[in-house]
Amino acid sequence: MLFGHSSGETFCRTLADRLDGGTPLAAAVQGLAESTPPGPWQTRLLAIAAALRAGQPLSAALAAPGPQAFSPADVALVKLG
Repeated sequence: MLFGHSSGETFCRTLADRLDGGTPLAAAVQGLAESTPPGPWQTRLLAIAAALRAGQPLSAALAAPGPQAFSPADVALVKLG
């Protein structure tokens, strides 16, 4: 896992808040990326947002090759729904 537990936890909480507010998933992730300082975490969020816009499910976007922001267990939980 490239990013610490707190980054993933913050991502999940902030994403949940945006989704609860009615923001579509890809737009919510894009917004998170745009509010994140430049660096590997922002790059990963932008890649996730692009994958979602291309029609990939969230679990696939999180598990895509490259820096892994989430553990395999996190990805499996998302895949289960």
